[in-house]
Amino acid sequence: MSESLKIIASLLILIIVFAAAAPASETEFAVSLLTPGTKVIPITWKVGGYWTTDIKPPSLVVKDISVPGARIEGVAMVGKTGGRESVVVRLGETEITASIAAANPLLNKQIARPSRFRLGIANGEVAVPDRPFKETNELNPGDSLCLRLCDLAFLVFRGPAKIDEMLIQVDLRHGETRSRIEYAVPLLPYICRGDYVFPLKGNLAVVGLPLGLDHRTVQSQEFAFDTLESRQSGTGEWVTASKPKADDVRDYYIFHRDVLAVGDGVVVARGDRYPDALAANPQLYSQEQFATWARDLVKKGVDQANVLAGNYLVIDHRNGEFSFYAHLSENTLAVKPGDEVRRGQVIAQVGNTGNSTEPHLHFQLMDGPDYTKANGLPFIVKNRAGMTLMDFPNGVEYVNTFLYSDFLFIYVR
Repeated sequence: MSESLKIIASLLILIIVFAAAAPASETEFAVSLLTPGTKVIPITWKVGGYWTTDIKPPSLVVKDISVPGARIEGVAMVGKTGGRESVVVRLGETEITASIAAANPLLNKQIARPSRFRLGIANGEVAVPDRPFKETNELNPGDSLCLRLCDLAFLVFRGPAKIDEMLIQVDLRHGETRSRIEYAVPLLPYICRGDYVFPLKGNLAVVGLPLGLDHRTVQSQEFAFDTLESRQSGTGEWVTASKPKADDVRDYYIFHRDVLAVGDGVVVARGDRYPDALAANPQLYSQEQFATWARDLVKKGVDQANVLAGNYLVIDHRNGEFSFYAHLSENTLAVKPGDEVRRGQVIAQVGNTGNSTEPHLHFQLMDGPDYTKANGLPFIVKNRAGMTLMDFPNGVEYVNTFLYSDFLFIYVR
């Protein structure tokens, strides 16, 4: 069991008893999405006649309209199938208060910055409040706070049917009165529209997959994954370079592998100003060192999107879906905005540019051209002829995101 599922399982057994709470009036409290355009897309798969549904909860804003001295006591995430309650995840006041204390100061800091770039990366196009978010679970009239629930738990259920309805219940106390706000989460069942190929060929190891937390809590990266090559060494260990602690990108098996357009479309965005020289020795990477490089590049006029993603391309597939390819090697981008591309066409080569610890391809599908604002979309290769997948369970009857395990080895001819 992955660590994320262990956390969810532990939360599922929490039992928190609340006194009966009356529905809150719209004149007392309001609840809304932090990012109004959020698409809540469940991951779903079916094996052996049973469905698994895995839902990342949206971030909510709770606003106190008229009630002094209110306090959030708990939150429940409820999943239903066919109108019947199937699973409940309850979060108590301790967990909620700690989450607010961690998330809301960061949100306030990001909102106060002129560019709001980091705010968009993590959350998409946020509805900015008229005053800073409260950083505790206590509210007075005019106050609001954000519940970033994905930092605490996901809603996961396995049974004979998929979760088709989700409610989030927020329990508040003011004086001796308890109230409950109930928010119906708009679920969007989704499978990608395009007939896509995988963006690389050869022996590949795919990591950072949707059921892990490497990407999924970031708005546009919810269904993203990273691809590199892993080979078994003489000692039996799986390694990504020809020698231990390789200090030259050319020693990594995936470096300069051709990157392919996953489908027909038109190039709509390109970042090509991140120098390979900064990424030549992966052993020099650290978050502190990258921050220094980033500041220097921004001073030289490189935009923040190009700095974070390294050299990148975005393709519009003209079906509401956009593919994003990041950390590309300098001077290998073979297409520019306005160019038409065909499925399987070489568009660049794998590099190590941007916020990258070693050469790899970061790939994601999105619903817009701007990776700082878009929603992530599930990606799947519908025709897997020519692909060998190891660690992919036998008997999968349906899955809406091609890569749903924690780690996957594949071979693409």
